[in-house]
Order: sequence, then C-alpha cells, then structure tokens
Amino acid sequence: MKTTIGEDGIPFMPIEDYAKLSLEELDTLRKQTPVVRMMPSRVSALRDEDVTRLAAHPSLIQVPGAEFCNIMGIPDGRCRSFLETFMLMTNGDDHKHRRGAFARVFA
Repeated sequence: MKTTIGEDGIPFMPIEDYAKLSLEELDTLRKQTPVVRMMPSRVSALRDEDVTRLAAHPSLIQVPGAEFCNIMGIPDGRCRSFLETFMLMTNGDDHKHRRGAFARVFA
C-alpha cells in the first residue's frame, strides 16, 4: 500500500489501488490519515466520525447525479440514468419528493 503526498498535503492513492485494498490494509490507512485523494476531483473520508461530521455539515451537499456523472466521465447509458435519478444523489425538494416513496419503509 503506497500513497504519495499531493501538493495540497493530502495523501494520494490511485482509485484502482484503493479498490484492491484488503480490510487490514484499509484499517492501516485509516490509522495513518483521515482522508485520501483518489482522483483530482475525489477525496474520501476514511473514518466514521469524520464522515458523520461531514454529512451533518450544513454547507455541504451531495453532488447531484447529473453533475456527478459529468465529473466522473460516466457516459450515457443505464448506469448514468440510474445515478441521475437516484434518491441519494439528490438534494432539497427533489430528495424529499423521491424519499416520499420510501417513507413508510424507513419508518
């Protein structure tokens, strides 16, 4: 498991390498750093408490599905269509509207 430190001071590991980490290697990485950059536009928080704190921060939002697909270079097709309309890839009224279909299940 090898990371390099980027110009921004954040450890970098190619997403292909990150995807191959064993649970033990991921645990070691979590102990070494709270975040890791995997792509120029993607930084992942590795520790539960950091993810929880970030998810609750009022100034942060989920990147909407279509914008996420553009950033990630996901081409037209089933995967893109799914991500563009997926409830967890929406914010505000759009999210509330889509979440409504699942409200009884979540209750």
